Amino acid sequence: MTADTSVRPAESRWRFWRSPQGQPAWARPALLVVAAVTTVLYGWGIGSEAPHLYYAAAVRSMSMSWHNFFFAAFDPDATIGIDKLPGAFWVQTLSVRIFGPHLWAYLLPQVIEGVLTILVLYRAVRRLSSPVAAIVAVVVAALVPATVALNRGNVADTLLVLLLVLAADQVAVAIESGRTRNMVYAGVFVGLAFQAKMVQAWIVVPVIAIAVLVCAPRAQLRQRITATVLFGVVALTISLAWMSVVSLVPDRDRPYADGSQDNSLFEQVFVYNAASRANDSFTVGAANFSTGKSQAGYRAELVLGPENRFDHVFGGGGGREIGWLVPLALLGLLVLAVLALRRPRVDPGTGAVFLWGGWLVIHLAAFLIAGTVNPYYLAVLTPAIAALIGMGVVAFVRSVHVPGVRVVGIGAAVATVAYGGWLLGAASSELRWVTVGVALTCCVAAVFVRRARVLPVLLVAVLAAPAVASASVVADDYGPLD
Repeated sequence: MTADTSVRPAESRWRFWRSPQGQPAWARPALLVVAAVTTVLYGWGIGSEAPHLYYAAAVRSMSMSWHNFFFAAFDPDATIGIDKLPGAFWVQTLSVRIFGPHLWAYLLPQVIEGVLTILVLYRAVRRLSSPVAAIVAVVVAALVPATVALNRGNVADTLLVLLLVLAADQVAVAIESGRTRNMVYAGVFVGLAFQAKMVQAWIVVPVIAIAVLVCAPRAQLRQRITATVLFGVVALTISLAWMSVVSLVPDRDRPYADGSQDNSLFEQVFVYNAASRANDSFTVGAANFSTGKSQAGYRAELVLGPENRFDHVFGGGGGREIGWLVPLALLGLLVLAVLALRRPRVDPGTGAVFLWGGWLVIHLAAFLIAGTVNPYYLAVLTPAIAALIGMGVVAFVRSVHVPGVRVVGIGAAVATVAYGGWLLGAASSELRWVTVGVALTCCVAAVFVRRARVLPVLLVAVLAAPAVASASVVADDYGPLD
């Protein structure tokens, strides 16, 4: 007799919803629900969402011929190129070539990339922590206004974030197993992220290097150094590949490199799109055009300038984009770092602190130091914020029985609610006070509920304000430039 290995129709129908072996039964259904919610948040009304006109025009031109596609021509005659590297716009161009030049075709790739980021983030966090931390992380990531707005537009940062999270996932495997090949894969993803958003993709490179050198389970430092060097070589090679190839083409046969003084792609990338953005200049960028009835400059209206760097992240426009949960994430990082001191170097939790904590700290430093910041740039903070809150919540729940821990957790939630209420100052007073009232009620309830129910109650409290802000982004048909 032979064993019957056929799958019953009912079992096959439900297999998609079942968690993999070794994960709780609720894990995959919960993740798929979060992915469905983010699909709605990112995709609702994109057919009427106004795209970034400069990038949309470039994509339309790139869709007209494979010559224009490869050289990222801004105009149909390929006389001048787009002022960025074309990685993210190649994806948009393929969408336009497949579906036609509809508004939603320009934005659809970003919706898909945003949902994929949620799925990959779950896996990356779970590898070094737990399914609970991972599901909390993706819930947090789904409700950050900066990310919701970003993924409803046609700018390059959505692909940047996806590729960096893919790189972090491979680094997590390297930290967990010590396999060198995963560092090579991480280098591939960082190199591709450079094609999407240039030098910003390199910000995480020192974080990845330190995390692997310190935490990867290799007996000899030499092996960890070898893996890190391979990562760097692969990332650098892929980062510079397209620029190097195009630079070998005679000037007469390719578009002029916009943003450069002498038709140099290297100047475009490293000076115009890097060094010039890092100082206090407030005039660089293709989007520096007049807008609105007042004909005020786009940058004066929307870009966060050098006058008040606090507002780059914590107050004003930057705070309303990303600031809601940054203090809570920093508190979580502090607690997790203290706990990591008690664990071995190669403990996965220690590696997670280095990876996600380093990601948050180095990006915060970059955005606070930079002279000008477009608000949608800040969405790159979301994965680290989400991961640290997810891991911090798990540490809190495990210790909630310890005297004083519940009080500290509730106090942190109350402070987060108060901060969120302050950031909601631009909203109507009714919406603001209802949101704060519901959140504070949850904080009070957390004093009395059982240990198992503390987590969902406090999550509702701290996520109330950013969730309302994200809902308003969708309801008002906003995108990254609104």
